[in-house]
Amino acid sequence: LIKPQAVSQSVRVVLDIAKKTTPVKCNPDEIQHAFMNIVFNALEAMPSGGMLIIKSHSISKKAAKDGSGRLGQISSTALDYDRYVAVTISDTGKGIPGDVLSRIFDPFFTLNKDGKGTGLGLAYTREVMGKCGGIVGVESTVGEGTTFHILIPLSES
Repeated sequence: LIKPQAVSQSVRVVLDIAKKTTPVKCNPDEIQHAFMNIVFNALEAMPSGGMLIIKSHSISKKAAKDGSGRLGQISSTALDYDRYVAVTISDTGKGIPGDVLSRIFDPFFTLNKDGKGTGLGLAYTREVMGKCGGIVGVESTVGEGTTFHILIPLSES
C-alpha cells in the first residue's frame, strides 16, 4: 500500500519483522488502519526522501517494564498482559516540535498547514490500541525524525 508513495518520494522502506507471528488481541482491520495512519504521517514528514523503518518483536511484560525491551519512551506502567508484540515505526522526517508532541493524539489536532488531513488519524490509532489493551507512545527530535512505539497484547490462544 505504501510502496508507490514511498518510491515517488525517494523514501527507503526497511522492514525488520519478527519471523514467528503470533495472533494479537486486536481487530486486524483496525490495527492495519492504525498502522497506516502512522506510516502515511511519516511519509508526509519526508517529502524530499528519507528512511522509514518498521520493526517488530515479541516482548514480555517484565522486559517492557524494566526497560530491556527496546521501547524508547513508552510508558510501561499500565501493562495488563504477560506478552506483547512491540512495533516501532521510525522515520527520518522533519520531527515533531516538543511543544505540540503531547497533543498529537488529540482529536482534530494536525500539523498540516495546507488543509490536508482531518487530525483524526493518530486519535484513532490511540483508540484502537487502547481498545485491545495496547499502548502507543512517541518520541521525536525536530530535524531528525519520529519514532512511534506500540505494544499490542498477544492472544492467549
